Amino acid sequence: MTDVPAAPLVATDRLEETRAFYRWLGFKVVQAGPDRVELAWPDDLDRRIAFHEATIVATSTVSLRLEVADVEGQYRRIGAVHTLAAKLGEDGPGRRVFAVADPNGVMLEFAGPVRSVGNPAVPPRAVLYPMVMSAG
Repeated sequence: MTDVPAAPLVATDRLEETRAFYRWLGFKVVQAGPDRVELAWPDDLDRRIAFHEATIVATSTVSLRLEVADVEGQYRRIGAVHTLAAKLGEDGPGRRVFAVADPNGVMLEFAGPVRSVGNPAVPPRAVLYPMVMSAG
């Protein structure tokens, strides 16, 4: 693994209300999809929080998103030893992710750099940002 961000993730069944609330506070939408929004503090784009629809919640109330430069390599390495909670797939346009639970049930979601047309990869930043989940 490399020295790149880990992001806190909050599961919610009130995604649109949550998105509106944080935008009202001044947070900027960094990445969004129909079931996810990642927001950054207005004065520090490295301080982030992400929210997912509650249907994504696994067994844990806490998840961490760990951004890695080589998500496919981590997928092979971790999947060879541990049972994966989610197989490698797309999380919005241009981002590959997978998940594994730690022995305590904490979900670790590994995400690769965002890829886009004309820009092979946006390099991950060395930032830790928390994810919080709520059962409602």
